[in-house]
Amino acid sequence: EFGAVVGALNRCRKEVTGRLTLKAILDILAPGGGWLSANEAWSLALPALDERQTVVWSDEARRAWFVALEIMKAGDKVGARMAFIAAYEREVAQAKNAGKQPLFTPSYGDDALLRDAAITQAQERGLLPKPPPAPALPPPTPEEAAHQLENQNKIRQGLRELAQTLNHKGETP
Repeated sequence: EFGAVVGALNRCRKEVTGRLTLKAILDILAPGGGWLSANEAWSLALPALDERQTVVWSDEARRAWFVALEIMKAGDKVGARMAFIAAYEREVAQAKNAGKQPLFTPSYGDDALLRDAAITQAQERGLLPKPPPAPALPPPTPEEAAHQLENQNKIRQGLRELAQTLNHKGETP
């Protein structure tokens, strides 16, 4: 997106001190390289306490959640959050060092309505791809397809006859 690059360059001109580097531009274009902050990941993971809820998270957030889960179950919410943040930051650093990009997947809950809402929200936030658009019309029934084929054949025949008529009129006896 050209506009985004121009905007990033304008921000670099105002905010970056010293040499302009590609990293500075990329950091403005995609802060964190597409990774959620630890606090954002925590807020996405919290619904996992309720098995009815669907959670859309990265593998790194899922692993960090399981580090914090036992602490949360013991009733220490602050300790659980601190453990989650430390584990998530460690997991993301390892993933970045390995050159990985964040990949978000759903962990489906039991409630279908909550599942649909969570998937839609994740799609709107750009964590999951949007579904392909539904076709405007349903596919033709076998009878309709046969009728369409018959009409196409009639049109081809009519065009052949028209071409022959035009070719004969162009001839002079």
